[in-house]
Amino acid sequence: MTSLASAAARGGASTVIFQLIRMVIGLGTMVIVARLLNPADFGLFAMIIAIVGLAEILRDFGFMNAVSRAPSLSRRQASNLFWINTGLGLFVGAALFLSSSLLATFYSEPRLEPLAQALALVFAVNGVSVQFKAHLVRGLRITRVNIAETFAQLFGSVVVVVLATVGLGYWALFWQQLAVALSALAMLIVFSGWFPGLPAKAPMGSFLSYGAAVAGQQALNYTVRNVDTVAIGRFLGAVTLGFYDRAYQLLMIPIGQFNAPLTRVAVPTLARVWNGGGPFERYLHTAQKVAAFVTVPFFALMIALGEVGVSVVYGERWGFSGVILQILAVGGVFRSLMQITYWAYLSSGRAGTMLRFDLIALPVLALTILGGLPWGVLGVAAAHSVGYAAYWLVGLWWMTRKLEVAFRPLFVTGIKSIAIAVLVVAVGLASTALFADDLVALLAGLGAALVAIGLAVGLVPGIRNEYATVLRVARMALERRRP
Repeated sequence: MTSLASAAARGGASTVIFQLIRMVIGLGTMVIVARLLNPADFGLFAMIIAIVGLAEILRDFGFMNAVSRAPSLSRRQASNLFWINTGLGLFVGAALFLSSSLLATFYSEPRLEPLAQALALVFAVNGVSVQFKAHLVRGLRITRVNIAETFAQLFGSVVVVVLATVGLGYWALFWQQLAVALSALAMLIVFSGWFPGLPAKAPMGSFLSYGAAVAGQQALNYTVRNVDTVAIGRFLGAVTLGFYDRAYQLLMIPIGQFNAPLTRVAVPTLARVWNGGGPFERYLHTAQKVAAFVTVPFFALMIALGEVGVSVVYGERWGFSGVILQILAVGGVFRSLMQITYWAYLSSGRAGTMLRFDLIALPVLALTILGGLPWGVLGVAAAHSVGYAAYWLVGLWWMTRKLEVAFRPLFVTGIKSIAIAVLVVAVGLASTALFADDLVALLAGLGAALVAIGLAVGLVPGIRNEYATVLRVARMALERRRP
């Protein structure tokens, strides 16, 4: 058990370190490109990504997580999964190509048709890469995955900056997507040291049923997460969507750069100790602490410093995106906390239970978000945050009930992280209000927030204990494996 904990900790530490690097790369790229392109360019690209991203989920079909948690995996099964993912990638790519004119008609935006046709190629490439990544994740060789994805992101960032500089507009965003897909695929093939055989007869039923449940839940979740983007693009236009999209992309940095990649470590680790309680519950609680107390403070900083921060890094013309970000980040806190239920369902093999809950909860969440549309883009952002707060609370209760895991410890840990967020927001807002210059206000708010966190850790035993757990996991990750 100790060796498993050490392996998981090392994988988690590698993920956090590389995701910090990727966050810097991503944020730096966003800052540069935001000054080269206009809101309409981002809005146009967001229109199509919001819809076609659903095809990415169908292309993966939950097989990444299915492989991660499977007790055993034969070479024939792995090869079959590769060919299924590749076929799905080609299928969704072809479907996107053929439906490109419908997308353009839906948004009343003819420029979307050639853009959608070009993006079809990205789906085909990504379909090929799934099982090479899954092969590495299953063996907990997380660092190799992190290296491949970090290099791919860096390469894509260089491509988009160069092409945006020479005036390609929204097409620069397409070439960024393709560059990332191709470079990641190449490195994953090299790092995995594995190559699929021809399709062969092998038992595949468990993978297909599990993958279908995961894909169904992810498709529902994705639809809800993008209903705001589609509605804003359809009814409020590309420029308004551009402002919203830049705020939303900043919101997704902690989620995409920390919570989602940590899933690669959490799911296979928790799957190995799953027995309905005991060690599983302790590991689950530890995973929650690491996720909550690393990511929630980032959202708190967005709430406190979003307006001045966006004006500084993107430029004054993007100031409205900062206001949107402040509202969205409230929901980001609860989205981050909700991640633990996702890990618990996948690692325990209860993807069907998760799907049954989300078949009811996610449509309600979508209707809540759409309910803010009459009040414009700020109304949509506010409804997003209210909806995710309720989704977290009900979802956590449901998960603990179905998996027979104690609700109170997970809930209390979540409340502690929210308390830290409230402290950061209060101190940050008070500090920024003292200065007229945005840069000075940003630095003052950031410094005051960090001091406030330090004082909370030093003076409040409950908070100190939670961060002690995070540090203990970090130290375990840095220890060398003993012979």
